[in-house]
Amino acid sequence: MRASRYLTAGLLLLFSTTPLFTAAQSAAKPPAQRAPAAAATVRLPPAVEAAFKAAYPDAVIKKVTKEKLAGKDVYEVESIDRGKTRDILYRPDGVIALLEEAITAGDVPAPVAAAIKSNFPKATVTRYEKVIENGAVRYEVQLRGAKVSSAEFLPDGKLVK
Repeated sequence: MRASRYLTAGLLLLFSTTPLFTAAQSAAKPPAQRAPAAAATVRLPPAVEAAFKAAYPDAVIKKVTKEKLAGKDVYEVESIDRGKTRDILYRPDGVIALLEEAITAGDVPAPVAAAIKSNFPKATVTRYEKVIENGAVRYEVQLRGAKVSSAEFLPDGKLVK
């Protein structure tokens, strides 16, 4: 009888202090182990919003972030437009600093398609992107079955990376 009282008291003590112990443990976790806080909502400057809507009226904005490019603020707009993904870095005045757009094999200029085949004859292209940076166009491809996982070409087919 006395043993069962001690057992009951011990179990009550164990179960009543476990939540306190668990709470103390989670509060003592270093910040790196805690769940990340929700990202703050970034509002686009009016010039950026107007430029985006004018250029891509049917696009749906998936995400907006504020970043630094060459030490200056830019706004990244991730969007989808008729099934195509597009990431654009805008300067605060609405000018595009960098545009990355998913394209199909049919959208790739013939010199680039020929260069892909000659440089990576056994590779399979898994993704095509058109990139415009400071007015210069290049094409990026993700590759499978090649010594490299990606490559970049100028519109004339010249391999740049």
